[in-house]
Amino acid sequence: ENGTGVVGAEFTYDGGDNQLYLKVGNNTDTKRLSVSRDTGDISFYEDTGTTAKFFWDASAERLGLGTSSPSRLLTVSPSTGSAQIALVSQDSSLSEVLFGDSADDNVGRVYYDHASNYMSLWTNASEAMRIDSSGKVGIGTDSPNSYNSKADDLVVLTSGDTGISIVSGTSNEGAL
Repeated sequence: ENGTGVVGAEFTYDGGDNQLYLKVGNNTDTKRLSVSRDTGDISFYEDTGTTAKFFWDASAERLGLGTSSPSRLLTVSPSTGSAQIALVSQDSSLSEVLFGDSADDNVGRVYYDHASNYMSLWTNASEAMRIDSSGKVGIGTDSPNSYNSKADDLVVLTSGDTGISIVSGTSNEGAL
């Protein structure tokens, strides 16, 4: 049955596709939100009300931004341009993406410190690599610029044997 609407907005149940719609606009034809009775899927529509741009696939437990067919837990797929995700901290200059499992959600991370302008990669809850504000890379050290100033673009530091291996195919060259 169709719900009753007010000027400019209307909730409607469409028995043909088993969807509950929130429609708005001058003639209340522009879809903004739909919920599927059968699947529990939820769609938020773009400005014309014709294409779902924020979609929750209830059975697969996946979220799509820019797509109604998310292939992963979170799929970002813009209709034009490149996919970008912004992590913006409101109370500090730090942003991070954490990796883990149900036992520990902070085993690995990508960390950015805007105040000091560096990015680091963490494994096993400790820093493994840092790219400093000048683009110098430290593996095993958070201060690659504190070593030989003529050879500090990449610094590898360990407490035991240390080395860099370049391995190529049998008919190819490897060089450093």
